Amino acid sequence: MELKSTSRFFFIWAVLGALAMALISLLPWRFQVNDDEVMMWLVSGAYTGTPESFAVFLHPLLSWTFSKFYLLFPSIPWYPLMWFGLLYAGFLAFVRLVEKRANLANTRWIWALFAFSFFCHFLFFLQFTLVSAFAITSGLAWRLSRDNGRNELFSLFPEDFLIFLGFLVRPEVLILFLLGGAIVFGGVFKKILYVKKLLIPAILWGIGGLISWMWIQAMGLGEFQNLNELRSQVFDHPALQLHKEDLRESNPDLYFFSNGLIDFQKAPELAEKLLPWKEQLDQKRIQLLSPQSVWIALTTFILHEHFVIGLMLLFLAFGLFLDWKQIGLLILLLGVLVIAASPFFLIKVQIYAILYLFFFMGVFLIPGSKNLSPLIAKGFFSVLIFFLLFHFYSFIRSKDNKISADQLSIELNQFGQGSQVYLIGKGEYYRDLLFDHPLRFKILGWPTLLEQHLDKEMPLKNLYFVDSATYFNNLKYFDKYQKMDSESSMVLLLQK
Repeated sequence: MELKSTSRFFFIWAVLGALAMALISLLPWRFQVNDDEVMMWLVSGAYTGTPESFAVFLHPLLSWTFSKFYLLFPSIPWYPLMWFGLLYAGFLAFVRLVEKRANLANTRWIWALFAFSFFCHFLFFLQFTLVSAFAITSGLAWRLSRDNGRNELFSLFPEDFLIFLGFLVRPEVLILFLLGGAIVFGGVFKKILYVKKLLIPAILWGIGGLISWMWIQAMGLGEFQNLNELRSQVFDHPALQLHKEDLRESNPDLYFFSNGLIDFQKAPELAEKLLPWKEQLDQKRIQLLSPQSVWIALTTFILHEHFVIGLMLLFLAFGLFLDWKQIGLLILLLGVLVIAASPFFLIKVQIYAILYLFFFMGVFLIPGSKNLSPLIAKGFFSVLIFFLLFHFYSFIRSKDNKISADQLSIELNQFGQGSQVYLIGKGEYYRDLLFDHPLRFKILGWPTLLEQHLDKEMPLKNLYFVDSATYFNNLKYFDKYQKMDSESSMVLLLQK
């Protein structure tokens, strides 16, 4: 039986999404930040020897589920599979929603292609915050666009499961979307019905947050959670990360901290320094209000993200073509918001992605079902296709610059006997070792704080493989270590 045009539309995009996911899984995709890597090592048992039920940034329900899956089927990479699967589910949900809005006519393919572009990009650079935001965006777009009656406002729908999964991946993301939705849809665009439809997700967030708090307290990790939040507030402080060079001589310990040289086991006094450091950095917020500082805050972490910048600018133009008055107001509102937030939060790529996805949902919901002229629609579609093909081409070519971990692997076996090895540097150096089990090394940062609270024994001696940039930029930190011969691309240090 021949498929209807709307069914064919969904089928085509579902197949394209599956093919893209299969292709990217064979390419050197990577985790965007090492938080994902450590959480994967924890729940899989690679880091401590047994699957851990607490992975710090994930909701305990999800990390506990991961640990059980790894316990039953340890050879399956559940962690990245979950991220791939949830991104695909979010993409399918949005495509189905676009298909449902049959009156979108000639913009339907453009909407799906924008979603497909970010879906592929998020697969290339897996990051739990973005996985959460993508799932929540798709679920909320479904919930808010439902033409339901007054009696159905408090009903549960299939998309709520997608919202709930997104919440489990990164609970903080859902509250950001709920607050943003209440302010934008209710306070600015007077779509009070949308605000009412946010009540069920808000209840899910409240119940889930209570469960998380009770779980953490029952595990005796309340103090760790508080200290880790304080660590994050210091490490991600705009006054620190955007002006760290000013501290190189005046406060070397804080400078080393800003570069990720954070070892709570070797230097437990770090915990006592966090609050004074935060207070010191908070006093410098006023210096971040100048136009130059705001520009630095807005551009530092996205400057080299050419695909993301291009895609965002293209979608801004697309939204303005649909409804320049309302979408222009939304752009202005979000722009003011991010500028106002810049002295208080580090505006990383993840923040831009969350803002983009919220804007993506807003453009879909606010202008309604307006269309473009055929010529403009074809122009957007053609440029998007070019962007996406070039992105795939660039990523495939990136294999040529891949850093081999062969020699590092040999030396981990050679030097790692009877000592604990730490790797300090970017994930590119140990990408080939991500799925080692057991893991032959550890990393600095919040894992050392967690191990301290879990009363893990300290090894008699530590070895450190450090990438050359980190080593030479922090020579004073490493002056207590003995440099050893190494054939790998990293500097090998022995704790004296």
